[in-house]
Amino acid sequence: MPCSCPARARTSATPWWKRWQRGFPLVISDRTPWKGLERQNAGWDIPLEDPARFTRTIQLLVHMEEQALRATASGAFALGKRYLDDPAPVQRTLELLVP
Repeated sequence: MPCSCPARARTSATPWWKRWQRGFPLVISDRTPWKGLERQNAGWDIPLEDPARFTRTIQLLVHMEEQALRATASGAFALGKRYLDDPAPVQRTLELLVP
């Protein structure tokens, strides 16, 4: 269920909000505009300089109890809903893609 994408940068939000919309928590790098995912119970944004933390987070997800995984999935879904209900992030994404 989780999506792990430790990319150096991401210019489009499409992969993220599609996954959040389906309740998939993300494990991504901190070099994207999406920060504080763990506080929002929607995933993790981890520094690329800390590959061990990526490993620990994936292990955490693998061993996560169903109730905790459901809570994280709910947080991811809620973030996706907020993102889609708010026109500002969509406008910012368009500004990134359309000069």
